[in-house]
Amino acid sequence: NGNLDAENSLCQRAYTMIVERDLVFDSVETPKLREITSDLSREKFLVRRENSYNFRHDLIRSYLASEYFSPRWQILLREKDEPQIDSNWLEMLKFTCGDLINSLEIRDLIFKVMTQSISKDLVKKLFEWLKDNHPDKCAEWETEFYARYGKLDFGG
Repeated sequence: NGNLDAENSLCQRAYTMIVERDLVFDSVETPKLREITSDLSREKFLVRRENSYNFRHDLIRSYLASEYFSPRWQILLREKDEPQIDSNWLEMLKFTCGDLINSLEIRDLIFKVMTQSISKDLVKKLFEWLKDNHPDKCAEWETEFYARYGKLDFGG
């Protein structure tokens, strides 16, 4: 409802949940989040499970996390304690790649994920999704991707 601070807090919390593999929305007590928890529950974005709130679906969390991650991914992935990128990040990264317009920025993100991911399969899935859904965003650097990743892993 036009409360930018609450929106930013919500998106940052969703991102933190992905990084920390935390499924519980209200495992951290902050006034801004406490204010919007009942609204999110009423709108069915959050559901009550035992003594905590969880996002109704992981895609809701991933979308909100991407809203925080997309404009600042270069800073977030360059921090001293670089987060370990795992399969938990995949949907958020898809939303981010869909949101970003510049294909070279998407390339830089994909290559950063390639170096920080604990699973080589994650970047393969992300690139295949990008190629299937947004081929224009990766066409100019597809060959470079295959060279870095290893074309044999794609059966080509």
